[in-house]
Amino acid sequence: MANSIDALSLYKEISQDQLAQIIDVRSDFEFKAKRIDGSINIPLPIIEANLNKINQDKPCYLICRSGKRAELAKDILIRHGFKPIVLAGGIMSYAANKLPLINKTAPHSFSIEQQVQIMVGSLILIGVFVRQWQFLVIVCGIGLLYTGLTGSCLLGKILMRAPWNNRNISQNCNG
Repeated sequence: MANSIDALSLYKEISQDQLAQIIDVRSDFEFKAKRIDGSINIPLPIIEANLNKINQDKPCYLICRSGKRAELAKDILIRHGFKPIVLAGGIMSYAANKLPLINKTAPHSFSIEQQVQIMVGSLILIGVFVRQWQFLVIVCGIGLLYTGLTGSCLLGKILMRAPWNNRNISQNCNG
C-alpha cells in the first residue's frame, strides 16, 4: 500500500468509497476554516490519545495544511498498527486542484491562521517598541507555548467568532 496519495486520486477514492476515513490533523481553528467534507479533526498533538476514534478496518487518509504534520501522524499511527495514507501537499494541494471544500472564510480574506500570526506579530512589535506595553511580549509567548503544547489556539477561537469571520460560506471550488 502506498504511503501517500495525490489530491485528485484522493478525491476519486473518497467519492467511490463511503467507508474511507479522512483524518485532519490540523488545529481545530484551521479545520473549522477550511476542510474536506466528511473529514474528522484529530489535531496532531492529541492523535495518540484519540486512536479509538480511528477505525483500523477502514481506509485512513491523513491530511494537514501541507503534508508535514500528516507525515508525523502517519508515523504515530503505523506504530499502533494502522496503515494510513498521507495526502501529498495537504489541503493546499486539494484546494489548488479546485476540489470541493467546506470553506468558512470569505473569499479574498485572511485565513484564521494568518489573522493569528498578524495579531501576535503586531502585539509583539508593540510590546518591543512601547516600553509600558512590554507585558504583551510575555502574553504572546505564553499563548504560543500553550498553542504548541495543546494544538488549540485561544486567539484563533476568538477570531473565529469575529464578525468578519462569521460568514458561513460553503464553497465548492469547482463552481
